Amino acid sequence: MSLPGTAAAAPAPLSGPGATLRWLGVAGWELSANGRRVLFDPYLSRMEYRVPGGSAINERGRLALRPDLVDRTITEAPELIMVSHGHWDHVADVPHLLARFPAARVVCGRSTAFLLEAWDVPRTRMIVVRGGENLEFGGLSVQVVPSLHSMTAEHAYLLPGELSAKPRPPRTLGELVEGETFAFQVGFGTREVLLFGATNYAERELAGLTPDVLVASMTSWKPVHAYPARLVRALGSPPLTVASHHDDMITSLDSPDLPATINTAGPAAFRTEVAAAGLVTNVHEPTHRKPFTV
Repeated sequence: MSLPGTAAAAPAPLSGPGATLRWLGVAGWELSANGRRVLFDPYLSRMEYRVPGGSAINERGRLALRPDLVDRTITEAPELIMVSHGHWDHVADVPHLLARFPAARVVCGRSTAFLLEAWDVPRTRMIVVRGGENLEFGGLSVQVVPSLHSMTAEHAYLLPGELSAKPRPPRTLGELVEGETFAFQVGFGTREVLLFGATNYAERELAGLTPDVLVASMTSWKPVHAYPARLVRALGSPPLTVASHHDDMITSLDSPDLPATINTAGPAAFRTEVAAAGLVTNVHEPTHRKPFTV
């Protein structure tokens, strides 16, 4: 499949001091550079989410968090935690991280903020955004990009809904509704890293963004027209694309079977569709918890 327009030239190699990225599994990332550290969608509990004997989401499934695993994996304090949307596999471990690191703040949408309030996170710890903000933190910038969630094969959204008031403390997976969905472009001065928490986007919202590194969700994109090619083209062919959200979401981070849970077919298909459109980006497949510098 190709899209109209001229093919992009090969991306220029990255140069100068870089940023270090560490995949936390699912859509979670730790980013650091110049002594600064931020987290994106840090979900490490990896609880069972399927109905017994099936693959559908068990909306009545009880939250079964693993703070011990979170503490063993996240050992250095972040100054910011960015949350793309309100589903369990993006926000469920955030209240524990905020309690453990009292100087950290969370950047999230209004609906997710109500969820966090239900978990007794005070509003003073939150930066509640609408999308379109470009936030400055003294040498660290965060641009908030309105985005979209992944879709099912029937073109439906998973656990949709928005909260307009503080609910009761969530006890089940189904109570963690999507709310608003955002992508975040993090600037460390020498690097701009754009992170998506779901396999979809609003193309018009990407105008003018030219990240050095694209962290792209690679769950199934069959319901989304030309997902890889439109994304890479809209962002001006980023030099590097990093695969994300392409493991089984369940196997524990300390399991020896973890490498086998990575879906390598997603990155392979991403490369194929981008090349077929006459575009170029280098696609990197990360290893769980292994830092790499970009």
